[in-house]
Amino acid sequence: MVDLLGAPGTRWGLGTRLAQAVFAAAAVASMASTDDFRVVTAFSLLIAAASLQCLWSLALGAVDIYALLVKRAFRSPRATTMYSIGDWVQVRRRSLQQVDRQASPFSSTTT
Repeated sequence: MVDLLGAPGTRWGLGTRLAQAVFAAAAVASMASTDDFRVVTAFSLLIAAASLQCLWSLALGAVDIYALLVKRAFRSPRATTMYSIGDWVQVRRRSLQQVDRQASPFSSTTT
């Protein structure tokens, strides 16, 4: 079976997951470093979302490290389903955040 770039249990997959965790941690740090992040609800929600992204990426990074140590690729249907559902939840959460950011209380037209 051919190893795809970024597939679970490969060095590229580990690199991708660790990069995701680093960028999510950087996003949390930059948002938390502002003076008024506790006042703005959007910052609080984004910090929670980026924290979940960081934890998810670190958890899958740990699975990738284990797979590399035991020299075994996790390509069973159960593992693939778990990865897919978790990534789908993360993507869905991000798309809902973008919709929430686009919707503004000032966009409604009242006469």
